[in-house]
Amino acid sequence: MSNTSEVSIDRIPDQVTTALYLLGVQYFLGAVRRALQTNWLYLPQEQVKTAFFAVVCALFLYGLYRCLNWLRWITIAYTAFQVLAMLVVFPRIHDAAQLVLSCASIILGLAASVLLCLPKARQWYG
Repeated sequence: MSNTSEVSIDRIPDQVTTALYLLGVQYFLGAVRRALQTNWLYLPQEQVKTAFFAVVCALFLYGLYRCLNWLRWITIAYTAFQVLAMLVVFPRIHDAAQLVLSCASIILGLAASVLLCLPKARQWYG
């Protein structure tokens, strides 16, 4: 009989798949927040910034999908930073839509980070 801790995972664990979906939704909400904060007088510059943001997010998710462990740790560290920063940022948000989007974004990031810390995810990232 083989030890289950030594068995390699051939396919991506469900926890990692769920975390990637949650991060994808979090990044989508970030794009929505950017769109709501857009200065419509400078639309071409804002479109370039939003496109750059989308490309970086897509590469980030692709890196997590490709089992880059250092990227997993950056995700976890960034989420911890977001949670700590919310103590300073939330009192400054006066728009209800921005507040809801910020809360949802942090909750999604926190859930994804917890999933990335579970044993099967740790084993997947090696």
